[in-house]
Amino acid sequence: MNRILMVLAAGSAEIGKGVDKVGGGDGLEVWDVAQIVINVALWAIGIIAVGFVIFGGIKYAMSQGDAAKAKNARDTIMYAVIGLIVAILAFVIVNFVVGAFGGGGGSESGGDGGGGSPPRTGPGNVQPT
Repeated sequence: MNRILMVLAAGSAEIGKGVDKVGGGDGLEVWDVAQIVINVALWAIGIIAVGFVIFGGIKYAMSQGDAAKAKNARDTIMYAVIGLIVAILAFVIVNFVVGAFGGGGGSESGGDGGGGSPPRTGPGNVQPT
């Protein structure tokens, strides 16, 4: 029975360390994790939109003067460009909101270095010397 309690206590301590890493302390904050996830998704959407612009251009070149195919290709390009603009605006808005309300990392967020949490240090965040 004592052994089970010791294992549970050790597991609880490890969970606490993980929560500190995500929710504060010297690790990543929840805002940072959310920003990373959203930015990766928006970059993927942007890449897909550029792919559709290229696809629409190929369709337009292959339309061989057929008005219906040319219109379909132009629509594909137009919708892809609209999607790309929406993805760029979403990227800007998300980074602004996280930087303004999520604390950001001082000068890492493009500010004057004041406010927010102190700059993070560690293996992934090399600070200049």
